[in-house]
Parts: sequence; structure tokens; C-alpha cells
Amino acid sequence: MPRDERHDSTDESAFARELPGALRSTADRFPGPSPDLTHRGHTRGRRMRRTRNRVVGVAAGALTAAVIGGSFAVARLGGDSDTSHAANTPVGTSASPAAATTAPAAPKAPDVSADEVLRIFTALLPAGGSVAEPHSGGTDVQPPSGKVPPGTKLTVPAFAGVVYTDAKGTRTGVNIEIGFVDPQNRTNYGTCAPKQYSPYSDCTATTLSDGTKIARTKGYTYPNANTGQKEWTVSIMRPDDTQISVDAYGGGGEKATTKSVDPGLTLDQLTAIAQSPTWQPVIDAVPRVTATPRTPSHKQVDGVKILELLKSMLPPNTRITSPVSQPGFGSFIADDGRGESDVEINVQNGMGNVAGDLTSCATRGLDAKACTVTTLPDGSTLVLIKQLNEKGGKAVVWTADMVTTAGFRVVVSAVNAPGQAAPVSRPEPLLSLDQLKTIALDPRWATL
Repeated sequence: MPRDERHDSTDESAFARELPGALRSTADRFPGPSPDLTHRGHTRGRRMRRTRNRVVGVAAGALTAAVIGGSFAVARLGGDSDTSHAANTPVGTSASPAAATTAPAAPKAPDVSADEVLRIFTALLPAGGSVAEPHSGGTDVQPPSGKVPPGTKLTVPAFAGVVYTDAKGTRTGVNIEIGFVDPQNRTNYGTCAPKQYSPYSDCTATTLSDGTKIARTKGYTYPNANTGQKEWTVSIMRPDDTQISVDAYGGGGEKATTKSVDPGLTLDQLTAIAQSPTWQPVIDAVPRVTATPRTPSHKQVDGVKILELLKSMLPPNTRITSPVSQPGFGSFIADDGRGESDVEINVQNGMGNVAGDLTSCATRGLDAKACTVTTLPDGSTLVLIKQLNEKGGKAVVWTADMVTTAGFRVVVSAVNAPGQAAPVSRPEPLLSLDQLKTIALDPRWATL
């Protein structure tokens, strides 16, 4: 069976969005995922979020570390239909994919097959074109036997995708995904990615009178670059936690070209597809995510309080934009009048069991020129780092990383650009290593 690229990748951003419960659980031990992961998943991870082969392995590994109250949200584990044999099917006709045959127990509403999801989707595409490379998944999915614990609830979205060719011969990869998100993780949907994580996107976000959030983005398949295949995205977050995403890729399916060609469908057309009332039976049938309360093994530091304290430590008259916060993490773009600088901080408890790796320059792959380690009088370890960013481009990142003997960690960094992948905006980061050191060692972090 031909490989479905959209649903068979191992991209870590997809993992971040697929297993939010796993990430929240493991965040007690490891550094929490920054919004960089979230928004990379938001902008270019949708194609691989529903894969059988990848997620079976991921779920098996995650069970040992991330089971939350006996159940957690996992990605599609089966039932994907591949219809690659039905190339160049006229729009409006069924490509007759092999639908999943096993329905979940006690469905909310009648299940919708992969065939029907694809039929609805193609009927909404502009008339006069044709489709090829169709793939889809319905709501009638059961996990493979023995792959997850009995009673595990799958939060499986419905999806469909084709390569659409209009009457002028313009090829566009178009995909839709419909599902429900964890209410505890809904704030990242229907919003624009912060500038520091998606520097080359043009995005507008609106909130309708009923509370529905819509984000419309023009960017690139790789949001850290301003070249290559273009991607238009519409992301909708409804008050009932329904999440609908539609992507369009210029020149064909995702990664089919490196040319910067506009998709053949406009943002208005993508929005109309996402908001069509014909999706309601699918929305009714997709299982909802049930938030599972948990008690963190270590105290989580409020992200808003982290940002408030960090702002108070900046040089006077520093302008702050694009603030982002989540438990244990804060980020913003700071400008002292001499250029923008991305500033990020993590404040975490319970890091003692991995402190050895965190405080070793060797495990970070850094030499003595870029990394120094100091043991403080109270036994805490301070690591100071100067290195090139990991996102490409010429920006540099300066970091101060402090871990106490009790496992309390503060790591703060600054970039000489509004984002690691963004163009350099100043000779050096806004904060010097000495300033970053002072921030990391401030005793007020332990009081939050």
C-alpha cells in the first residue's frame, strides 16, 4: 500500500500535538515543550498527526510514562483508508476508499465513514477541477488489539486530503481535519503563532460573536524560512472544543515542490470549506476529549507570574511584545530601542534526577569556548552558554542555566533577533551573559 506522507511522519511537533497528556505528564521531569513545538505542529504537523505505524510505537512507549488516570488521548491507530489508485477523480464523485469497518462502542452519533468524509470534502472544492491522491479517515475506528490498555478512549479526528487541479492546471494540495481538543490545551488553537516562533507568517485572528476563533495564515511549509513551498492555513476553534483545520499547499501535495507558488485556493475559500454546515454529522460523530484531572508530582510554576517577574528584571524602557506563557515557561520579544530580542525562560521543580545531563557541556555537544560550568557556594550549578541558534540563520543564543541541589531549575536565554529563525536585528542579544546570570540566580523565582 502506498505510504501516506501526511499521516506517516515522525516529526516531533506532531507528537507534541498528538499526545498532550503525555507531554503534560512528562513535563514534571523534563523541560516543558515550548510553544515552538506547539506552533510547528500547528503550521506543518497536521499532515502526519494521524498515522498508524508511528503512533502505535509512540503510544506503546508513552504508556509507561504518560498514562493519566488510566486513559489518555492518542492519535489514529488504524482505519486510515488509502485511495491512491483513484488518481485524477473528477470533483464531486466518490473515490471509493476502503472505509474502516469497526465502529466504536456507544457512539455519540452515527459514525461517518472515510468514504463519506472524502465525498463531503471534494464536494466543497471549487467546481470545474479534478482531484488526485485522495486519502481520508472516518470516525469508525477501533484501536488494534493489544496496542493500548482496555478501555482506552481514542480521540480520533476525521480527515481528508487531495491534490486539487483547477481548470487552469494549477495544482494545490488541500487537507482538512476535524476533531475535538483537550479543553486544557485549547488556547493554542484558532490563534496566530507568536512572531518568535513563526517569523515569516502573515496571520490574522478573529473571534466571532458566538466565541468561535478563526486564525487565517499565509506562510511556508517550513515556518522558519521565507522560501520554499507556500502554505495557506485556516484554523477554527469553536466554543464546544471542535477544532477544524484546512491547509492548502502551492504546487501540489505538501513537500511536492520547493518553489514558492501560491495555492490555488484563497483563504476565503478555505474558510468556507471549514465552516460549511455539511460537516455537522462528522462533528457529531467525532469522539470528544475528556479532560482527566491529575496531580502533578512537582509544583508547577504559573507562566503568567513568570513573565511578570521577568519583565521587572529587564532594562528600563524596554518594550515587550508577543508574550507567551504556559506552566513553567514564558517568552516574549523585547526591544530596548536598539533592536528586537527573543527572550525565553523556564522555571521548574523536580529536575534533580536529570541535573547531571543538564549541567554537562559535553552532553549538550558544546566545548569550553561556548559553555562554562560553575559550582556555586550552595552547591547549585550554573551553566553559561553562547551558541548559534538551532533554527538556521545567523542569530546567536546566550543562555544561563541554573539547577539547585534540590532540583529547582531556572534557564533563561536571549537571542539577537526576534526569533531564532528570524533575521538578526541587533549585534548581540538584549541581555548579556552577566545579566542572564543575575536573572537565573534571583531568589524570587523560588517564591512563585
